[in-house]
Amino acid sequence: MSLHKSKGLTSDAVYVVGAINGVLPTIRSTDPTEVADALDEGRRLFYVAVTRAANELVISGSISMDLADASRRGVQFDRATIRKIGEHHT
Repeated sequence: MSLHKSKGLTSDAVYVVGAINGVLPTIRSTDPTEVADALDEGRRLFYVAVTRAANELVISGSISMDLADASRRGVQFDRATIRKIGEHHT
């Protein structure tokens, strides 16, 4: 079920998958007003999601993601943190 459809419902368990900056909420603009509006809507939807759980809440994200996929999804990232597969962070 989407976050939008969960309003007014309660479930024993709620799973929020993909809690990644730029994915949740989705931000596809660089206009400061549109970014602020998207952040506000994302916060409202996230609040709705976490308050639907009666017994169990699971929130998942990602430590790493394919760069092309991240770019396509609008994930915000710092280019200085990008590593090639197999590189070790020291």
